[in-house]
Amino acid sequence: MAEGRVVLGVAVVLIVAALIVDPFTRAAGAADPIRISVPIKNRTLANQAQKSIRITQGDLLELVFTSDERAELHLHGYDLHLNVEAGVPAVLRVDAKFTGRFPLESHQFGTATEQSAAARSHLTLLHLEVYPK
Repeated sequence: MAEGRVVLGVAVVLIVAALIVDPFTRAAGAADPIRISVPIKNRTLANQAQKSIRITQGDLLELVFTSDERAELHLHGYDLHLNVEAGVPAVLRVDAKFTGRFPLESHQFGTATEQSAAARSHLTLLHLEVYPK
């Protein structure tokens, strides 16, 4: 009988502790990501108002890129790379740990066999600005 009470007491303590502090649930249930659609047309942003995207340190950002041609993108500072295929949405997920102003560049447009300097040139498409909390 005493064993049953001890087991029941331990079970209750574990359940209460799990409800109060469950780091996995809290991390998964954290704020929803900020999701921004970023269309690229003719090797530039379709919406010039997106030249600067401002978020706060700790935010989770999802930039959803679409392009009228293949593009290789690179977010400097975070060293994130993304390949975008023509007409297919691609998501760049940024966990905003670092503050500052970070350029997002295209490193190439078109196919890898395309040899024009314009296709290979690094072009700054936008800046991600991360402000302290």
